[in-house]
Amino acid sequence: MVSVTAPVLDLRGVGFAAGGRWLVRDVTFAVHPGEIVGVVGANGAGKTTLLRLISGFLRPTAGTIVLDGRPLSAYGSRERARIIATVPQLTTVEGERRADELVLLGRHPHLGRFAVEGERDRAIAR
Repeated sequence: MVSVTAPVLDLRGVGFAAGGRWLVRDVTFAVHPGEIVGVVGANGAGKTTLLRLISGFLRPTAGTIVLDGRPLSAYGSRERARIIATVPQLTTVEGERRADELVLLGRHPHLGRFAVEGERDRAIAR
């Protein structure tokens, strides 16, 4: 017997239109625990737009995105940032940063206002 687990991420008929044209249309797929998914396609195919939709930076014009059983729109930005992290291909970071410093930026949603990273945060980042 095959065990079927609920998807961690579930997109159903997701689309995004801007400027009178569809940038992403009718995307449907699910990602289950332990799966790794790659998004591939030609330049201008909508890969970045799809990732922005999944991360909550954009809201779909059509369809639904469900994360851990809840609509993505039900998550506040801080809660969403604790679950989803993206590193854009073209990122401008002031000054030079080491890779571990960039990874440590992912701990910011877990800190209180004006708090700085502690040893636990550095250990998690490592």
